Amino acid sequence: MAAEPLKQSHLGGRTRGLRPSQIRQLERLSHRRHPEEGSGDLLSLERLADLVVELELALHLVIDGRGLCRLLWLGPLAAGDSPVQHLPETPRRQSGGWRLISCPFSRQGLSSDAQESVMALDLSPRHWLRFAPIPAANGTRQAELLVPNPEQTSGWQRVEQGDLRHLCTLTPAFTSPALAVPAHRHAQVLLPTLLELGQQQNRDFRNDAVCVTREALARAASECDAARTKLQQAQAALTSTQQTQAEEHSKLAAGVEAVSAADVLAGVEESGPNYALPTAREGQRERRERLRVDETAKQAGHTIVETGTHVEILGEQGLWWPATIAGREEDVDGRLVHEVEYDGYQGEQYWHMLDDEQWRRATAMPTPANGTTAAASTEGEESGGEEDAVAAGKLSQVGR
Repeated sequence: MAAEPLKQSHLGGRTRGLRPSQIRQLERLSHRRHPEEGSGDLLSLERLADLVVELELALHLVIDGRGLCRLLWLGPLAAGDSPVQHLPETPRRQSGGWRLISCPFSRQGLSSDAQESVMALDLSPRHWLRFAPIPAANGTRQAELLVPNPEQTSGWQRVEQGDLRHLCTLTPAFTSPALAVPAHRHAQVLLPTLLELGQQQNRDFRNDAVCVTREALARAASECDAARTKLQQAQAALTSTQQTQAEEHSKLAAGVEAVSAADVLAGVEESGPNYALPTAREGQRERRERLRVDETAKQAGHTIVETGTHVEILGEQGLWWPATIAGREEDVDGRLVHEVEYDGYQGEQYWHMLDDEQWRRATAMPTPANGTTAAASTEGEESGGEEDAVAAGKLSQVGR
């Protein structure tokens, strides 16, 4: 916590992490002059209290006999580096002595700390003004004025307590200078205070250790109980899962029927694969060509059937052959031909000019009890072509 040199004072303590705007506010506050005959400037102290609330840190001012701030300390006096190292060796106007003003951070009232009292004595101030950062509901700000006194356990005697406005007007002469302790007697004040402070810290440490041990034991017992409960629940869930799996396995074993591989392959070969490969995404060029061909066919009055449509085409001996439209394109003579894939002949390409065929749209019907697939047909479009058996049986397989 190295102090930063300023024009007339030092800014020390917990300065790390402050924003530039906050540092400028502290600098302006440290450059304000306080009255020589009073405890402090009321407006400056109110601004000091606002900064304490904003930073949530205690602020301390060390003022010389001329009313100039020689040190502005952030944070507790007992933390880290000592504020005494940043004060001038010989204070100006030694007859006036140092004045210490502290505003500890607290949400309610004016807090006190034994360590702060000891470190404040180390500064050898003539008097010590302490006040709360937040005013009370009636608008008054609690404050107290202390002077060193070796007869007191804390080393300080309170000579005045009340509103900050009143205590700021008090002069050092009003604070009973006879109570001030010379520098060579500070050791007599610090020794009993430090001893009592050490004993109190030892008692607090023992009490805290006992409380921590009890809390740790209770927490460990609670965690053990929770872990035991979770383990029991996991074991119960695992047992239930194993039982369920065993029951399902027994049901499957009872319903399994041995079938030879030859029968399975024969069935697959007869009915064909039971899956459909995904079609490739149509590119921009193919889409433009398809739209051009469809537009030409519409203008010529040709029949256009969408891809994927189930149809039946009349063949030889008056039989209707179920098929699926797999595509369409323009033939060499400019007429529209459709690619047809007959059921049971996957992979074989047949091309038909539907205007020259007898065909109808077909819809799938539920599977009959004998296992065959039936189709219910609806009358489709018929062209004006020949309807004799020879023309109806034209099935041209084109290899492309």
